[in-house]
Amino acid sequence: MRNNEMAVSYVRALARGRVHAGYGWAAVCSDGELLCETCVRSNYRLVLRATLKPCAASYEWQIVGLTNSGESETSAHCAHCHKIIWETA
Repeated sequence: MRNNEMAVSYVRALARGRVHAGYGWAAVCSDGELLCETCVRSNYRLVLRATLKPCAASYEWQIVGLTNSGESETSAHCAHCHKIIWETA
């Protein structure tokens, strides 16, 4: 599977809520920022288009992977809505 095909499968899984329910999940954008599940859903076409056909104009919407609260030692917030995705104790 090519990299952008894998990234598209990540976008679809996150938008459909098909990720492990035990963690808080976020999409990792190509600029290193995170998007929450709600923003991925509400901007699904934009995110999917940017991930399928990357270009400089939509660089910040391109998804390159997923991350979760189990992989992080720091709190995380969404780059789009600024909602706290997860907090650490």
